[in-house]
Amino acid sequence: MADDSTQIMAARPLPIGHLLLWYEIEEVLGQGGFGITYLATDTNLKRSVAIKEYLPTIFAYRNEDFTVAPLTGEHGDNYNWGLSSFLNEARTLAKFRHRNIVQVQTVFESHNTAYMVMEYEHGDSLSRLISKRRDSLDQSFYERLLFPVMDGLQDIHDAGFIHRDIKPPNIYLRSDGSPVLIDFGSARQTSQQDTGEMTTLVSQGYTPLEQYSSNFGEQGPWTDIYSFAASVYHGITGKRSVDALNRSAGLLAGKPDPLKPLGEMDLSGYSPVFLSAIDQAMMLKPDDRPQSLSQWREMFDADEPTVLHPVTVSVTAPESESVPEEVFTQVKPIGKPAAERRTTMPQVQPPEEEPKSSFIPFAGAAVLLLALGAGGWWFMQNQPVNVPDPLSADAIAQLPRPSSAPGIVDPRDRIKEELNELRTLASVYAEAIDIDPGSARAQQGVAAVTAQLDQLSSSPLVAGNTQFNQQITEAVLPLAALDSKAAQLRARLQESTTLVRFSSLGELLDRDSLSAAEQQRLINGLASLQGADRDAAMRDPRFTALSDRFTRSIVRQVENRQFDQAARMIEVVMLFSPDDQRIVRLREHLQSGG
Repeated sequence: MADDSTQIMAARPLPIGHLLLWYEIEEVLGQGGFGITYLATDTNLKRSVAIKEYLPTIFAYRNEDFTVAPLTGEHGDNYNWGLSSFLNEARTLAKFRHRNIVQVQTVFESHNTAYMVMEYEHGDSLSRLISKRRDSLDQSFYERLLFPVMDGLQDIHDAGFIHRDIKPPNIYLRSDGSPVLIDFGSARQTSQQDTGEMTTLVSQGYTPLEQYSSNFGEQGPWTDIYSFAASVYHGITGKRSVDALNRSAGLLAGKPDPLKPLGEMDLSGYSPVFLSAIDQAMMLKPDDRPQSLSQWREMFDADEPTVLHPVTVSVTAPESESVPEEVFTQVKPIGKPAAERRTTMPQVQPPEEEPKSSFIPFAGAAVLLLALGAGGWWFMQNQPVNVPDPLSADAIAQLPRPSSAPGIVDPRDRIKEELNELRTLASVYAEAIDIDPGSARAQQGVAAVTAQLDQLSSSPLVAGNTQFNQQITEAVLPLAALDSKAAQLRARLQESTTLVRFSSLGELLDRDSLSAAEQQRLINGLASLQGADRDAAMRDPRFTALSDRFTRSIVRQVENRQFDQAARMIEVVMLFSPDDQRIVRLREHLQSGG
């Protein structure tokens, strides 16, 4: 854990003159919450480069010897997740060669972190140009910026990636006036829908609604289009656009969209066609925007303004509390796969109705009922434990494969997904009540979100996890002043949490057989262990014996072609031993089927 001396070093950049391999640090070019960018000299080739260092100061710090480490053991997963994403960013960018996309030269690991070496571009960011000489930036300037970057971004989209963080600081103008898009730290494949908590990091004013929560729609090229248009909107108007969450909260309360379209402003020097193309790209609903860069480009070349979808949401009179029904299209319950969700605002059930069930019972009890209760209890019977590893390369190659790969998801990821979405909805409904305190629909939303947060906090995997409890406390905070049950939930969560101790599970581990309820208590208890208790469990031979029994059962199920049951049991082991390489190999084997 970081002490006072290391905390002082937390956000301190590397000193001038410090050598990273053969790169000598010259100065700091920029610093944010997740990294520092330096100007450095490549002493081999005698040229300037830009080096981006991964240093997420919200959960990591720099030691006095310049190494970087997570703040605490609980921050290790987040730190490693970010490091992996940083390395993936470099590998993503290295695939592309385009004048208007930043070029990565290499990436390397040092000081327990990673460094990305890029071409050093002489010039200035769009954000600085806006602040320094916005009045001189006209339509022709933005056309010279938009279209070349579109060409480069098209290569990214064609390869199945999206940038996800386009904003004025990430649009750079070289000294010769040519633009270049930088900082692909949030880039992701469009076929992947991230569920981790880190994915909620956004840039207010530039991030579209679907990036706050997959309940609001899939991400795709239209996501980058919104952010790019919002960057131009900022340049034209001189101020950042209204945040997407605030826009949705206004509509939720029956108010007009607080974002004023460019077409309704008195902007001399801009054509109606150009302004309309920007306005259409900033529509709140993903379906109402251009779906591709080529479609968006055609709008700039049209003879008259293009409207993809007429605006159908009418605005009620100020004294009315009703909300246009077009805003509230029914969606699947939270926790369903993203592909099954609609792209419009979620409709919640009134508090007096029975809340819809979420995936949490599946993440806790139902997984065990499927994998253990239906005849799977026998894995706990007294069996020889010291068996040879059945998963050698030759052995695993001989196991049957399913014709289609079964879905295997870490239950913790499901919990993180639901928590992220509930946290987003809590902000939406709190903002809606702030705009219109009398909105009955928003009050119902607050009650429903509070009920689901309460249910989530009581899940066995969450109840003993201080990190999840802290995040639920943060999520319920904006609701506590609006709902008495939310206030009670916040008070309960703020009380000290009783951590599960490994010693309390010893009696269960010593038993030769367990009932279904005892099995569930054991697995949930092991999954909730933290810090020294988890380390003690990993060293205990009884823990190893339990893993061996599960592994043996999974192998037998695969041999008997009971692939779905094997997949469910793999999810069980992922709860308490996610790094067991035998389970990792089995999971890969099943998912390679088809």
